[in-house]
Amino acid sequence: MRERMMMMMTVRSAMTKLTSSSSTTTTTTNNTKRTMMWCLSSRPSLVLQRRRFKLETTTTRWDDADINDECEKHNRAETIVNYALESGKDVVVADVGCGHGQMSLLLHSRGVKRVIGIDKSQNEVNYANECLRSFRRKSTSASESGESGDDDDDEHQKTKNKIEFRIGDGLESVTEENVDVVIFAGMGTKLIRKLLSRGRSVETSSSVRTLVINPPAGELVEFREWLWQNKWCIEKESLIIENANAHVVMKCTKKTGEEKTLSVLDLWLGKLQEEKKSSNVKAYAINRREYAKERMGVLEGLQSEGRLRDERELERYRNAYVALASWLEEEKT
Repeated sequence: MRERMMMMMTVRSAMTKLTSSSSTTTTTTNNTKRTMMWCLSSRPSLVLQRRRFKLETTTTRWDDADINDECEKHNRAETIVNYALESGKDVVVADVGCGHGQMSLLLHSRGVKRVIGIDKSQNEVNYANECLRSFRRKSTSASESGESGDDDDDEHQKTKNKIEFRIGDGLESVTEENVDVVIFAGMGTKLIRKLLSRGRSVETSSSVRTLVINPPAGELVEFREWLWQNKWCIEKESLIIENANAHVVMKCTKKTGEEKTLSVLDLWLGKLQEEKKSSNVKAYAINRREYAKERMGVLEGLQSEGRLRDERELERYRNAYVALASWLEEEKT
């Protein structure tokens, strides 16, 4: 009985403390949620570096008024579409992971020969088809307002061979198509590599000439190297600031010509290193430098304790820190 009474008193005491600290707990929880919103979809090793990018570059949101570079005022969708259309409109585009189909519809509205939106979610494909039907109705109303008849059916016949949404996982659902451009937007580099490496291999396809990729800005070092090793050359890169987050859009073409060794800056900044007047690219380079410095410190600590497994990893971060610091110093002069 005494033990039971003591247990009840302990429970009451704990409940009292919990109630008195509820406001503090709520505040802490809200702060944690705000931090997690920035870190979601990031690998564990990238959580700190991505959060730091937001905090170090600015104390407020990255609004259009704060962005001086004209190319950075374009949103991600516009940049991706512009990259896809650089080879002309007479192309077949596969939009892998199309979601609600906004990118595919934007390409269709720009007059692309054919667009195939692909997503493995039935719900996403259903919603994309709803958006397509709405697009057709609006197009019909704008061009044939006031006329009666089966306008929607006519518009469907006009566009059915120009845009389509399919259920599929990657490029395996377009084996009968001669795809010229493939878009991977809004997915991690591991998934992109997986989709490119299986099924109908883009690396060996004779029709695919261009990849337009929008990977997370914190996962690019290994991905740039992987692209080069798999016969893809990065022609262009753009750093886009959207909703206070940094995004990179890349255009890749099949590699031709002589082999070359990628430099440290080729891996860490890629084509962004050519944007020497961009304040946003400079902020991104500072973030990468500080991340390399942080990782270098962790690995040096392991080295001093005799627990470092791979000396080459430490050397890579040291080289990255030196190269990024030198690039930033050159931009000052």
